[in-house]
Amino acid sequence: MTPAMAAGDGQRATAPLVAAAADLQYALGEISGLFARETGLSVRISFGSSGNFVRQIAQGAPFEIFLSADETYVEALAKRGQTADNGRLYAIGRLVVFASKGSPLIPDPALDDLAAALGDGRLRHLAIANPEHAPYGRAAREVLRHRGLWETLQGRLAPTRGVAHPLAPAHGLAQGCFDDGPAILRLHAAAGGARDHGTLRFRFAHRRSWGRLGVMEWDAFSLSLRLAFWTCLVLLPLAVLAGRALAWRRFAGKGFVEAFVALPLVLPPTVLGYYLLTAFGAQSPLGRAFATAFGGNLVFTFEGLLLASVIFNIPFAVQPLQRAFAAIPPDMREAAWCSGMSRWATFWRVELPLAWPGLVSAFALTFAHTLGEFGVVLMVGGNIPGETRTIAIAIYDRVQAFDDGGAAIMSALLLVLSFIAIGLVYILANRDRRGHA
Repeated sequence: MTPAMAAGDGQRATAPLVAAAADLQYALGEISGLFARETGLSVRISFGSSGNFVRQIAQGAPFEIFLSADETYVEALAKRGQTADNGRLYAIGRLVVFASKGSPLIPDPALDDLAAALGDGRLRHLAIANPEHAPYGRAAREVLRHRGLWETLQGRLAPTRGVAHPLAPAHGLAQGCFDDGPAILRLHAAAGGARDHGTLRFRFAHRRSWGRLGVMEWDAFSLSLRLAFWTCLVLLPLAVLAGRALAWRRFAGKGFVEAFVALPLVLPPTVLGYYLLTAFGAQSPLGRAFATAFGGNLVFTFEGLLLASVIFNIPFAVQPLQRAFAAIPPDMREAAWCSGMSRWATFWRVELPLAWPGLVSAFALTFAHTLGEFGVVLMVGGNIPGETRTIAIAIYDRVQAFDDGGAAIMSALLLVLSFIAIGLVYILANRDRRGHA
């Protein structure tokens, strides 16, 4: 594992922004607390996959320190001139295998019983961190290949961004899936070769003392509210114009325009996030234009997150307003014109008051969807505390940190807000139908 200083201005008065491999969550939690007590400064830490951090740094993410789980990532960044130094080795990691409590699997240094379990059907699935971007996933793959099990495991492997198990820190664990509760076998992975499988057994006593539990992350919630507010403020006026035009105008290609508006509803968030990240990146025309005009990056900033939020919320704002304007009888406008009202006055005094249920619905849906969006926000904004870390990302991190209490509190808050928003939409829709009955 190797840290590196990011290239750039290191004279900022604020606490450093650190990108850290996710397996460092517990160690850095203690270290950052000690740092704060000794210096009076807080540290902002973003945890995730080392490979993903490399991509974010290449796109201009504003990290000042990068704690990687693989020294080759730091070396690659240094060769491209994106670090202030070549980094230094600070730790040697271990692979961890979770097996079930009371499982017939017998841990052994040579993994012989794992091989036997594959043969006799005792092992059904094996989940490892994704070797494509997680260093521990690659290390696990080396171990399995050296033991001659890699090919046999194909079809039973579940590479993941993190291991989706309630007891497994996502990044850097390999987990065996059996039928009963958890027990743990740790395997030491020798640096460079992964040949020495020295075993270490210990019990997992369901401890819940790993950091603060049941904590509501108010900074993340406040940022989510701010993002939702500005998204509505920017998008709703544009949605009123677009919805009105789509409701009343006939033009060639209208069906394609409506399909384009609805596209974010059916696109996987990661697909939309990928295209937005590419379009907003530091090397893209839009990214370079933004840097020239404002002197900073568009991705991994609140401004970039706001622009992405406006885009992925287009259907939630435009479609309710389109339906609301389409429900206004044409003779209402014609009567207003005949009475001497201008088109502008007709819009403000006749059309908009009649379309107000659609406007409220658009606001409620856009606001609630912004609070809950995860995939696009993570890809475009990253996970920067105080800048792009929203409550949806905070919930994911709390789950990965075994803080079920904190995740439950924040999830319940989003559930209540979403329920209120959807309930408001249905109330207004029913009232509108009764008004037209």
